[in-house]
Amino acid sequence: TFDSIICLDVLEHIEQDKAIKLLKLCHSKLSESGSILLQFPNPESRHFNSIFYSDITHKTSYTHKGIHQLAKLSGFEKIDVFPLRPLKNGFKGFFRYYLWRIREIQLSFWQKIERGYSSDLHTVNILILLKKDA
Repeated sequence: TFDSIICLDVLEHIEQDKAIKLLKLCHSKLSESGSILLQFPNPESRHFNSIFYSDITHKTSYTHKGIHQLAKLSGFEKIDVFPLRPLKNGFKGFFRYYLWRIREIQLSFWQKIERGYSSDLHTVNILILLKKDA
């Protein structure tokens, strides 16, 4: 068994039924308190199309609500979704990070006006941490 599995930029390249099979297999290979880290393009991002459709091998995408459904179908109890923001490395990274945070606040505001809620997930990619036990 494994304590953790890392699966970056994979799920968007396989069909949904195969993604469920893959996550079920990962679930069966994890220790009792094991977790899996996923990363894939964020369909709620304003820049999703330029990322997703620039690679013809992309087949499927998942919103934060979709990944919750996928994870539950695969047996995972705890699901955490995180935006993949710019890193605060050096002055340039620090500057990019805080400009992005200002933009995120604006996007969340307008999303709340339009939908009544905001996922607060506006980055091009998202990270998902799935845990076996709650």
